[in-house]
Amino acid sequence: MVSDCPNPMFTGVAEEWRKDFVEKRGRQMSDRHTLFKKRLTELGMFDKDSDYDGMIGEAIMELSEVFADQGHSGMSAVITVQLFHQLMQEYNDGDSPMWKGE
Repeated sequence: MVSDCPNPMFTGVAEEWRKDFVEKRGRQMSDRHTLFKKRLTELGMFDKDSDYDGMIGEAIMELSEVFADQGHSGMSAVITVQLFHQLMQEYNDGDSPMWKGE
């Protein structure tokens, strides 16, 4: 924790960095949510006549919040999304080693 830092000089630097990071991340999250919601709306993903009665759009927005809370950098974000996608594909494939206990 920042406040546990024994050197006051580093405590101030760390606290300043943390505040800057939180502010930027909050702005990035807000921008991403705005852009995601706009695009999902354009695609009709919140409409009651869309697949699953608009629940897909809501699910994507919820996933975006969780993803933002995890604090991914650009590279970790790409790796995380790709691995999650791979696992979901395997999960939906009955012949996957996932189901065979291999």
